[in-house]
Amino acid sequence: MRLLFGTSLVVICVFLLNAQPIYAQDPTHFFIGEDQFANTDIYTLLYDDTEEVLYVGTNDGLFIYRQNRFIRFAALEGQMGNSFFDLKMNSRREIFCANLNGQVFKIIDGKLELFYSLDLDDGFKLFNYFIDGEDRIIVVSKYEIRSIDVNGHVEILFDLTKLKNGEIEAIEAVEFEYFICRQTSDGCLYLSYNNKKTVLKIKDLKLEVVEISSSGDYTDRADYFDIDSKVFGILDEQNRIVNVEESIQLGTKLRFKERFFSLTKSELIGLDVKGGARILALRNDTLIEQQSMFSSEFIAAVISNQNGTLFLGTFGKGIIVIPDKKVIQHHLNSLLLGIETTPENDVYLSTREGEIYKFDTEIHLIDKIKANVDDVFYVPSNFKFENIQEENIIYETYSSYYVGIKDVCLIDENNVIISGLNGIYFLSKEKGSLRVNVNYLDSRGRSASVVWSPEDQLIYFTTNRGVTFCRADHTSADSNEYLSYRGRKFIANDLVHSNDRLYCATSEFGVLIYQDNKLVDRISIKNGLKSTNIKSLMVDGNVLYLISTAGLQCYNFMKGQFIHLGIAEGVIPENITDFALSNDKLWLLEKHNFYSIDISSPIKEKMISRLYIDSLQVNDVLVNYKNCFEFAHNENKIKFFFDYRHIESKSETTILYTLDGFYDDWKSIETSENVIEFQSLPVGNYTFKMKAQYRGQETEVFEYNFTISPPYWLTWWFYSIIGLILIGLAFIIFRYRMSVIQKKNRELLEKQELRTNVLDSELKALRSQMNPHFIFNSLNSIQGLILEQNTDASYDYIVLFANLVRSALNYSNQDFIPMQKELEFLDVYLKLEKLRFGDEFTYTIQSDIDQEIEVPSLIVQPFIENALVHGLMHKKGKRTISINFELKDTLRCIIIDNGIGRMKAQEIQERQGREHESFALQAIESRLKILSAKEGLHAEFITTDLHENGIPSGTMIELVMPYRDSF
Repeated sequence: MRLLFGTSLVVICVFLLNAQPIYAQDPTHFFIGEDQFANTDIYTLLYDDTEEVLYVGTNDGLFIYRQNRFIRFAALEGQMGNSFFDLKMNSRREIFCANLNGQVFKIIDGKLELFYSLDLDDGFKLFNYFIDGEDRIIVVSKYEIRSIDVNGHVEILFDLTKLKNGEIEAIEAVEFEYFICRQTSDGCLYLSYNNKKTVLKIKDLKLEVVEISSSGDYTDRADYFDIDSKVFGILDEQNRIVNVEESIQLGTKLRFKERFFSLTKSELIGLDVKGGARILALRNDTLIEQQSMFSSEFIAAVISNQNGTLFLGTFGKGIIVIPDKKVIQHHLNSLLLGIETTPENDVYLSTREGEIYKFDTEIHLIDKIKANVDDVFYVPSNFKFENIQEENIIYETYSSYYVGIKDVCLIDENNVIISGLNGIYFLSKEKGSLRVNVNYLDSRGRSASVVWSPEDQLIYFTTNRGVTFCRADHTSADSNEYLSYRGRKFIANDLVHSNDRLYCATSEFGVLIYQDNKLVDRISIKNGLKSTNIKSLMVDGNVLYLISTAGLQCYNFMKGQFIHLGIAEGVIPENITDFALSNDKLWLLEKHNFYSIDISSPIKEKMISRLYIDSLQVNDVLVNYKNCFEFAHNENKIKFFFDYRHIESKSETTILYTLDGFYDDWKSIETSENVIEFQSLPVGNYTFKMKAQYRGQETEVFEYNFTISPPYWLTWWFYSIIGLILIGLAFIIFRYRMSVIQKKNRELLEKQELRTNVLDSELKALRSQMNPHFIFNSLNSIQGLILEQNTDASYDYIVLFANLVRSALNYSNQDFIPMQKELEFLDVYLKLEKLRFGDEFTYTIQSDIDQEIEVPSLIVQPFIENALVHGLMHKKGKRTISINFELKDTLRCIIIDNGIGRMKAQEIQERQGREHESFALQAIESRLKILSAKEGLHAEFITTDLHENGIPSGTMIELVMPYRDSF
């Protein structure tokens, strides 16, 4: 239901500041717009439940509450003044307002537009407007009642100076000092002038006369309201509210110029011009005061939304928001430190000023000491504590026994344990006597909490070393055992024992739960705990109540989840400093306030509201996200403006969002933020997703698909054109290069052919030079055998020589011969040499080459010949030579002899007058260079002198040569 403030009385109201009382009670509440409206008078309020926005009319313009702030509507040209009154909404959800100069405004597409302007009498600046069931605007001025339909067509319904006889006699202008006009919930208008008893009723554009038969003086008391489907008005001096058919009694004294507005079907809210508001309810035909609130604030406007949240507009203090008017907050000027309650809901409070208060239906000061009192405790037994007059209550006094009380634990009706600054005190009352004996249980320092476990007869208490326990019959706790967590002691701020379990409030690990001194459960961040630093806790059945550095939380053990208590329930959790439990209520303490929550029945879960996407900006320019989905490559700065407007759940709601195509995980921000920005997004396709999360519930996911297009130089068609151009250029270049290469290849081919011919000629010349030399040496050997008259040997030698000469002649014209042929040739040659050298000469030829290859012809024999002539010829005794072929990365032939060495051979050559090298080796060296050039492979030979104990023992030739595969 929407409640509106009457413009005529607002203008004449004067706000009187009253001194703050010591004690006051109001519903739990918070303020919005305190800073923005600090010097502003709020005249009218309207809450749009569909869009969840609050409109505010003030003396400084019209405002809307969105994105956590009040946004001012821009003034119109021709607008007379900045004051706005009478915010109203029709069935089409169109919103209107007015000023005092006859102007009616309409909000269209978020902008203020002039809908109708009425010329008012200069001497009578007053009019009212209303909206009927057909969405017509009904304007009531001094003399006329007009109707403006939705198209702006104006019709004069009634001229009050020219009424027909039989309806009502003409009203003279001189009597028109002021008028009162109200609209009731059934749409009827009630109109009266001055203090006349005659009331005009307008229903369905028809005028009726309502005669009030009651007697009395109605001066300055005329007003109208409806309650319980009945319309009342004309408040007389006898505190009667008169209806046409009957009257009801006012069970409370009327306040000066109090204005009444319907709150619910059976409730009214009255606004007092001197400050404050009160709720009145109809009970057995008597209107009684049910609740009074904010007596020190001047409240000028009131509205409620469909959830029952009240919004009270003030002068200079902003807007008071009341989530639940049933949750009454009691206020004291003193700084409150502790709270305790009895099962019957008697509440005890302690303050920093050393005061002890008792609250039943009113607040009473029952004691005051010179020091602050941290806490107060209730002990349900017959204990009478020293220096305390109130039975069953204990708090810090100037006791000679215990100092700095931090906790109290009742063992039985005769035994109490107290924890304090100096340790643990055991108090025992003697039977049949009021005498109390006090003993130290532990005197090693401060203890914050102590509890009693009746199941195992153990006392648990906190120390600065950890949580310890001992039996109640111990006279000392110096050898106590300690509880441990993860193998070490821990510090606890508070302890509670319930249901055979010990609950420990820690500063690091949340709530640790022990049974039989073993850890059985833990409540942590994973369970939904907002902070692991727990200050205090209580257990009531299956519900754990705790206060952490993040405020109040409640955990249900049966459901394994937290019970939500927040603004929607009239609680501001982060403000709670202490709490207490009675049989049916949870009492909560703030710095200067205390109040209770009914826990006799399960708390109803509040539903999540909506998430609104207000606008989209691309490169700081507003665009319509409903029909804009593609942006240029340089339009890549994207801002989404959103709003979660539900005031009651806003503080507990989290906004989740992600951007598919950029990252996959969900990120979160608080509802205090209203923009999500992406800077310099790369080219690509994206899906922006957003949702709100509140108490395990989630809104529908908002999705927006958009594309950031690549620049033209990165598009496929641009690539295609560039590709075709490049292909064309490449083809032209290719054709040109091919022609150049073909020309060069022809030239190179011609040169290569010439070079090959030259090399072949050189090789043939070398072979022709080498073969005669070889034959000459061979004939010398045969001649030697014949001269020695060794006929058989010379015959065998001639046969072998014939085979050797035939092979040499065959191979001399071939560049490469098969490897096997080369091995056979070398074997024949060495056999010939063995016949010449005799039995003292031995040789070996080895090859580990499996594959069939071809090697340069007659290239190894000169090295063997050189070894025989220069190395073995002059050696006495056994003469050996070994030839080994290896094929790895290259083809190698290793020739080793045990001759006299190169140095000795050189000396012999010098004595014989032979100073030149062997012609065969020079030829082979030249041939290897030609083969390297022709085959493109490196060919060389390396000569190594061998020594044994420093004495020359032979020579090793390592020949690297090219080869070819046979196939």
